Amino acid sequence: MAFGSIDLTTEDGALGATGLASLACFIAAGLSVLGAWFTWGMSSLLVPGTLTALLIAAAIETVVFLIAGFRFRLGKGVVWGFGAGALLAIEIVLKFGAASRTGAIIDVGLLVLVANGVRAALALRRGFVDADAQAEIFS
Repeated sequence: MAFGSIDLTTEDGALGATGLASLACFIAAGLSVLGAWFTWGMSSLLVPGTLTALLIAAAIETVVFLIAGFRFRLGKGVVWGFGAGALLAIEIVLKFGAASRTGAIIDVGLLVLVANGVRAALALRRGFVDADAQAEIFS
């Protein structure tokens, strides 16, 4: 789904975009848990304070993604979506810095879906004209 090709003129199109954003947030939460698990596995190689900070950051990130995912599932989630998008943008920068190109590409795809979800949640907040009422104008 390209950034500009989602249908925000209908409620079904906007709900579809928030549903995809919800899925993207749940995938990001799963990837965050997976990253925390691998970090825990490397705990013998890390300084104890660093390990604790990384695990706390992963836990916060997971919680933000889960809340954003559930809010998008309800057709809402503008604020939590912005938070999830900001976390994904930070991850993209850090992954490019760490030469993790594949991870950065995955995060870019997730960021596009979350950005579309935020746009759709804003459209749902504004509301839509009923299709039957719109058709009566032209009949």
